[in-house]
Amino acid sequence: MKIIITAIGKLKDENIKALISEYKKRLPWKIEIIELESSKSKNPESTKLEEEKLLLAKIPAGFYKIALDERGKLLSSEEFAQTIAKISTMQTGKFAFMIGGADGLSENVRKTADLIISLGKMTFPHMLARLLLIEQLYRSFTIIEGKSYHK
Repeated sequence: MKIIITAIGKLKDENIKALISEYKKRLPWKIEIIELESSKSKNPESTKLEEEKLLLAKIPAGFYKIALDERGKLLSSEEFAQTIAKISTMQTGKFAFMIGGADGLSENVRKTADLIISLGKMTFPHMLARLLLIEQLYRSFTIIEGKSYHK
């Protein structure tokens, strides 16, 4: 399985970086995190449009696109794992996750996505969303493989 996580903003927190690195090491799946420069525009709509171009340009053809958005579908860890397993058998096992910046994702990114999910009803900083996503990917792997991590 090949996973690309495209995310607006550069991660600076060394503690979060270390945790992300730890989960990446645990996963047998190839995961690439692509950090993109956030827009300098003061207008939220302009910001979303600029960031849309950056996000979509980094996703190769043939990847199943999943947007992280607060208005997305709420999934349990088990449902997320089932979704990953199902899509990987139907597709080529290539996923691209899109994480927007502070102003969120443009409507076009949402329309382009094959699936839109939410990490929960609470709002999280986009930097923390990367850690939550990669932990859930690891949890999905353990659920799919029947390992004991998920209790």
